Amino acid sequence: MADTTPERLHHYTSLSSLAYILDSRKIRFTRLDQLDDVLEAQKVERFNFGEVLYASSWVANAEEAYPQWSMYGDAMRGVRVSLPYYPFDCHNYIPVEGDLANETVVPMPMDEAIGEDFKIVPFLSKEDICRPVTYVADVAEAWRKSIWIDGDRLVCDDPRALASYKSNRWEFQKEHRFVLQIHGRLRSNDKSLVAGMLSPNFIYFDVPISDEAFRRMEVTMGPLRSPADLLIADALLKKYAPEARLSESSLLGEIRPKMSR
Repeated sequence: MADTTPERLHHYTSLSSLAYILDSRKIRFTRLDQLDDVLEAQKVERFNFGEVLYASSWVANAEEAYPQWSMYGDAMRGVRVSLPYYPFDCHNYIPVEGDLANETVVPMPMDEAIGEDFKIVPFLSKEDICRPVTYVADVAEAWRKSIWIDGDRLVCDDPRALASYKSNRWEFQKEHRFVLQIHGRLRSNDKSLVAGMLSPNFIYFDVPISDEAFRRMEVTMGPLRSPADLLIADALLKKYAPEARLSESSLLGEIRPKMSR
């Protein structure tokens, strides 16, 4: 079977978000219950997965899309950031006391994977962090089919897969997602992990971009960019990512800006 993994993923965003990505060299993940589709963050029984799943939204389609530029690319005045399909460094996960995860990996150094009050749930392989979104008629029903209750326990083969379900109404996005599962931890004097699916006390989590992916970054200007926007983007790349490539939108000159009243 032929490998259908896309070579690159693309993220439509604002010029100011590009500045943050370049300065921090990180990709931001947002908690599922904070994303634009309110149907995504489902609660099953007493378990609220929307508070422990974090996603960063990208698309695999290399062809520029008007809806993506309009909705996420700062009304077509922002940028599209393109990176290799797996833009993170892979690190072996080192289990600590009370942790059953063996021979697994995380997309960040261990000192960033476990903090005093949170823990990244590791992956079996680096490929598991990214997955295409599955569009369904009923998100709640898709979640229910993926989860079952065993007494006081909730059983799910891979809770991160829950973050890949979206309503059919969003199918035009053809989205791919990087997904993290992050649990809160009770603070303790030792380094053991406290069991339980606690919610972290933050809504964003940033993951470092690998040096190789950073060098291979491509930035496309929005089709309604101003001359000043182009100067700013060029200056940012020269300062933070001189090997990255900056290009104009293929839609430049095809859209008439709306006149203000």
